[in-house]
Formats: sequence, C-alpha cells, structure tokens
Amino acid sequence: NAEKPMKAVPPGFTETGIASMYGAAKGLTTAHRTLPKGTKLVVTNLKNDKSVCVTVTDRGPYIEGRIIDLSYAAGAAIDLTRDQGVTPVTIKAVDVCP
Repeated sequence: NAEKPMKAVPPGFTETGIASMYGAAKGLTTAHRTLPKGTKLVVTNLKNDKSVCVTVTDRGPYIEGRIIDLSYAAGAAIDLTRDQGVTPVTIKAVDVCP
C-alpha cells in the first residue's frame, strides 16, 4: 500500500525518525515519501543537534522505519557518515531556509 504524495505541506509539519543517505542526490537535497517536491526542511541530527536545510527533490526512502534519505552533502552537514549509515532526526517544514 503505497503512500500518496501530499498536495500541500500541512502547517507546522514536523516528523521525527531515522534518516539515511543515498548517493543519487546532489547538493543539499533529500527524498521523502509524501511531502511535495520543492518542500524545504530543516533536518536536525538528534545525536549532536546539528541542522541543515534541504529541499525535497525525490521520493523515498523505501526501507521501513526511515523517514528521509539525505544527499551526501546534507548528511555531511549534520555529521552523518556513510559508516554510520543512519541517525535519528527531526524534520521541520519551513518556507525559506534560515
């Protein structure tokens, strides 16, 4: 049962879960299963409180329990390494990156 993409971002949208990285993306981008492409998100690594602002450009992740797939650049910005693979995060939709 595939989740359908949202037509609009709900006001005050936040989500907490697991982020992973994927190599297909360039720049400060991310994949999310349902948020509209173009949505800007502040992603905060809950292990170190580092944040990065990214843009949703793709669909995914497709592994249960993960809420976003970050580009390598976005992962590096919050100290998520390929060796770690995943980290707990909070994501928050914003109109403009801070």
